Amino acid sequence: MDLLDDVEGMTGYYDSNLRGKCLRAAKEFIENKNSYDFGFVHVKAVDDAGHDKSRPIKVEQLEKVDRAIAEMVASLGGYLDSQKEQCDFILCITGDHTTPAI
Repeated sequence: MDLLDDVEGMTGYYDSNLRGKCLRAAKEFIENKNSYDFGFVHVKAVDDAGHDKSRPIKVEQLEKVDRAIAEMVASLGGYLDSQKEQCDFILCITGDHTTPAI
């Protein structure tokens, strides 16, 4: 497993550079599919906002994640197989546990 830790602004907190993680780093892994079978992008800020019990920050971070994922998916549109109308990658989005912000 290779660790990508050279993404500028990658802090793991509320100010983390999700565009860099998703658009640059993750996209490069997907584009280099001959070298990798699996990639993992960890986003901690949503979980932290729940632990901090901050509903406004949690909503803000979820929206930030949504935008980053949407941009990444849009930028990978060229990976659709026009013959089969299928992608040659799978994007799975999940959480490890709930952290309600009350």
